[in-house]
Amino acid sequence: MPVLRLRTPIGNPAYGYRCIIEGVTYGIRLRWFSRAAVWRFSLYDAARSAIREEKRINEGLPLLWRCQDTRRPPGDFFLVGPSTDPTLLSLGADHLLLYAGVADQLKNAVFTSADTAVQIEEVP
Repeated sequence: MPVLRLRTPIGNPAYGYRCIIEGVTYGIRLRWFSRAAVWRFSLYDAARSAIREEKRINEGLPLLWRCQDTRRPPGDFFLVGPSTDPTLLSLGADHLLLYAGVADQLKNAVFTSADTAVQIEEVP
């Protein structure tokens, strides 16, 4: 499976949509918290039940790390771009959110930039 680039808002502090990842429908919500200056990521199943809520999006950690929910996709979500946390205006521009299946994670080990040598498809 190719690495998927998730749609992200540029300058929009609250953004949600549904997408299909590895044949399963998920809901994704991204929210900017201005007081703490952080983005938060939430993942829901097709029935809108939370799989992972309000996970801080920061550089270096997969977003589903330590998520034991059996409804989660088999791969994980990663932030790529500069070695800084994303700002309101950098998410979707300088910082990208990617989903990588298990095979892609093993093949590429760590994503360090948006220019990794893997095929990237945008999630509609």
